[in-house]
Amino acid sequence: LDVDGVGSLINLNEIYIAFNHVSDLSPFSMLQYVEVIDLEGNEVDDFMQVEFLALIPTLVSLNLSGNAVCLSPHVGYNEAEHGLYDYRSRVRDVLKSLQILDDYSIEMQSSEIDGTSTILYEDSQLITDGIKELLDSSTLAIPIDIRPGSAAIHKRPPTASRQTRSSWTRPVTSNSGYWSR
Repeated sequence: LDVDGVGSLINLNEIYIAFNHVSDLSPFSMLQYVEVIDLEGNEVDDFMQVEFLALIPTLVSLNLSGNAVCLSPHVGYNEAEHGLYDYRSRVRDVLKSLQILDDYSIEMQSSEIDGTSTILYEDSQLITDGIKELLDSSTLAIPIDIRPGSAAIHKRPPTASRQTRSSWTRPVTSNSGYWSR
């Protein structure tokens, strides 16, 4: 989903666009009055996108659960090479006005939360990958002999009978105002 035009909605207070394939958060940075942004289950996969939200001084609630950024700061991140990634801590450091992150108090540590965000992301990835695999496979091809016939091949039932033109005439546009029958 392309959200480029959202910046023109200057008086917007809340944004709910969960599960819409949003990956670019930069247009939200122009909204000065937004307090709530729900981006659950989208495609935010780079922490730099979250940093754009630091430009919103009124943001108090953000939901990014189910996005790749909850698990890794960017695509290709190597935890063994760069160390443990603490998503909640990074968001807390960047978004100073935030009070609620992923439906939990921003003060709660990652270890205090049951991992719902991780599970949601992994489940959504499984579903997305399964759909892509199914669409890419040739097993969806429907054999020609079982496809429904077109309307041109099958005769349609006749429409209801109408009165013939001889039983009525159009009104006369004269001063008399009478209809002739």
